[in-house]
Amino acid sequence: MGWQQPVPASTGLYPGQSYTFDLWLGLDREMSPASFYVMAKVWCKTYVSPNYYTWENILVADQQLQVLPADSLMTAVSGPQTGQIGGSIPVNNTIETKGVLWGEIDGGTDSAFYTVDICLFQDDRTIVYRCLGSRNAGYLVDGGTSSDTTSVTIPAGVAPGTYYLGAIDQAWVWDPAVPDNFRVTENNMSNNTLVSMYPIVITNP
Repeated sequence: MGWQQPVPASTGLYPGQSYTFDLWLGLDREMSPASFYVMAKVWCKTYVSPNYYTWENILVADQQLQVLPADSLMTAVSGPQTGQIGGSIPVNNTIETKGVLWGEIDGGTDSAFYTVDICLFQDDRTIVYRCLGSRNAGYLVDGGTSSDTTSVTIPAGVAPGTYYLGAIDQAWVWDPAVPDNFRVTENNMSNNTLVSMYPIVITNP
């Protein structure tokens, strides 16, 4: 892959002059995670009657560019330290993306959208109740974040006790012609779950 940035013809470059610019590189989603060297090639053309003359100069960066797999992760989750069975509680949660996840569906590919489930965990970080509630975080660009205060209800099936609130994010691809959404499996799923630092004590109403 490559990108071109022409030097404005109006400037012209004479011996000793320079032209500096920033060029953002878009990485193809088909690229495999690896390390690369960025190369810049200067291609010049001049006219000396009656002929055109061309030459080029190549410079390779000293440091490698490390291309990482796209990833999503939960970066924050917190909530109240007390709650009652049957009552509603607010849970603050934030999801962040690195790169854009893509999934295969219906013979093609589509960018992923994200959901966040709010769950209850025991003190050993095992799930007690899979989903108190969920929210749609939508489509997120590279480096995008989505924060929300999600209101969830503590169901009657939860026994009184001390728990931890947690959030789990999941990437999906969706096609209106397909009845079900499809989960996107990430290279690193371990950071999709985050448990709050402080416990919540749940009591009977």
